[in-house]
Amino acid sequence: MHHTENYEPDVSRGHEAGDIRLRPLLLAIVGFFAFTIVSILATVAIFEVMVPGGFASRFQPDVAVRRLPPEPLPRLQSNFTAKKDMADVRRRERQILESYGPSEAAPGKARVPLDVAMETVARQGLPRWDAPASAKEAAR
Repeated sequence: MHHTENYEPDVSRGHEAGDIRLRPLLLAIVGFFAFTIVSILATVAIFEVMVPGGFASRFQPDVAVRRLPPEPLPRLQSNFTAKKDMADVRRRERQILESYGPSEAAPGKARVPLDVAMETVARQGLPRWDAPASAKEAAR
């Protein structure tokens, strides 16, 4: 609080008046808690309407859990096994990209290593294919 040099405190109350008014502060605190309670109740009401079964469904076993096949359950892959499997897949892909052999995607065709194919295209350029008849007509 800013005071002039001639400030004389009011001692008639027995103490100096505070800077904060208590009534607005108490109203703000009560309003905050009222808003919080109303928000929680509204959230519960919305949850009950939007979620089938509402909060009661939280205490029932999940449908997916209830429909599991009988023992032995499907075994999940461990992290170590997943990393090993991914390494095997990448090794196989690298071997396919870096070797000659028959094409699995197009029977009767052969595959060449990727670096050889890139050098060949860089040296000879891309092959030219005749456009389909419908494309030739569309170009006219």
